[in-house]
Amino acid sequence: MVEDIELGLSTVEDLVRGSRETPHHGRSHNPESASSGPSPEQHTHATNIAEPYNITTSKDSDEAAIRKVLLEHFKEDIFQLRIQDDQTSPLRHILNILFRYQPAQKLNNDDHQHTMILSIAALNRMRMRELQIKLTDCIMRMHYYKNIPADWEALLAQYVAATRDNDYIRTCVYRGLHDPFLIRSERAVDAKILEAQLRSIPEELCESSLFVLDANGKKRINLAPPLERGPTSIGGTRTEMTRKQLRAAFMWRIVVSLVGWAFLICPMWLMTKLNSQDASLIITTLFVFAAGIAVARVLENPVSVVTATAAYAAVLVVFVGVNNPSK
Repeated sequence: MVEDIELGLSTVEDLVRGSRETPHHGRSHNPESASSGPSPEQHTHATNIAEPYNITTSKDSDEAAIRKVLLEHFKEDIFQLRIQDDQTSPLRHILNILFRYQPAQKLNNDDHQHTMILSIAALNRMRMRELQIKLTDCIMRMHYYKNIPADWEALLAQYVAATRDNDYIRTCVYRGLHDPFLIRSERAVDAKILEAQLRSIPEELCESSLFVLDANGKKRINLAPPLERGPTSIGGTRTEMTRKQLRAAFMWRIVVSLVGWAFLICPMWLMTKLNSQDASLIITTLFVFAAGIAVARVLENPVSVVTATAAYAAVLVVFVGVNNPSK
């Protein structure tokens, strides 16, 4: 999925230039008055309180300009429409077996169905960017105009909350099809919601490839069939998700045990068959290197990585000594 799309430099320059030309909270941006220095009254009230963002017409226009820029640069992130040429790929069959998804049907050569994905996570990133722009404006006015906006604390609290929400949203990315921050046509209920919304939108505003003629000559929405066999709740029920987590944890433990078995048995067999000290040292070096990379991938603590790698190297050194006794 497309990640956070940064704002274009030219667009940001236009936005900043427009905000400079628009007075903020009734304060004049006249260069002559700025160059002549602050008045005694300004010295007396060097730090004052400004009106909130939504009070003046200039602020409303600035807000509209910001949101227009955000919509332009996040449009490919919040809405994705992909062409799905063939659902009968080997990967689709594997998913059908492992996750009990809806069996795929062979498509006609001219029937290029679509998969639609709407990203709620991208909306949160858009909110973060909008709040960042507003907070930047607050800090600039604090520094250059000695003016404290009345709503800077509320904006800061919203930005902190959006950042915290973004950290939680990132943890849901591993849920795959059950990610609650993606609205996907591959889910049965989501597909019905998307189709209902598409029918309420004028056809001339939609992509032309979204509508095709069926066998009766009527137009239908050309979305690929959902992967799920039936409707499921958002994010899955507690019982269902607990079972899946326990099953995934069990499968992970089996994989780890098989990998550990391979890292112990394979070098032992190779050393026994080759029966050479040089070959044993090469095998030990290669397997210790591979084990170090594998442990570093799983463990986060560097000390634990060094300890596990050293313990594995000590075991292989014992194999080397047993296989090549000193004469």
